[in-house]
Amino acid sequence: DNDEIRDNNDIYRFLQNIFNIKNILIYIISFYISIVSIKGKMNPFGLSILAASVCTQIPILGVLVATSIGIICASSISIFIKYIITIILFLTMNIIIKPKKTTKDRNELYKLTYRLIFINLIIQLFGTNTLGFGNRLLYSIVHSAFVYIGYKICISGIATIKNIGIKKAFSNLELISAGVLVSILLLMNNNFMIFNINITNVLLIALVFYISYKNGYICGGISGLVIGLVGLV
Repeated sequence: DNDEIRDNNDIYRFLQNIFNIKNILIYIISFYISIVSIKGKMNPFGLSILAASVCTQIPILGVLVATSIGIICASSISIFIKYIITIILFLTMNIIIKPKKTTKDRNELYKLTYRLIFINLIIQLFGTNTLGFGNRLLYSIVHSAFVYIGYKICISGIATIKNIGIKKAFSNLELISAGVLVSILLLMNNNFMIFNINITNVLLIALVFYISYKNGYICGGISGLVIGLVGLV
């Protein structure tokens, strides 16, 4: 009986962790960020946020489902297949070769950057024969660069969302990164209007003011610039 109660408690904690409000918000952001494309030809950010979730101990199943749906909706089957192959190889490598832990003052718990970029570079380089080798190499490098940038933003942004209500102070990078993730969520729902007022724009302005209030006008100005660039992308 005690074993059964313990098993039920473990299942309850497992489900509670998966369906935690903050985690659900991250799943939603994962879906929308995986839709974001560069010139309509590459969708690198689904891979970025999934790898960041591994580093920040977000339930990977929810992120994997959300990003998979987003990539299928926004791109081709071939891009989705390459995404799944990359994820399988990335997770397999981390299971076989245990990653090193980082220092306690960093948001990412494990050193996964080089593995992520290496595997992505190989898959993008040899995953298609429609381009010449030189063009494929250039495409792979650019794609991996976007994966890396997205990965760093997602790590800081997810850590900020996780620690809301726990930490009282956040770094400029953490607030800007969280602002970028939230702005993607808002910009993907940009048609929400009330009395001819674009609510998305109002919320984005409020977000920039909040960041300015928390960390100063310089941080707020930078976040406004970054969020504006996200809107252009």
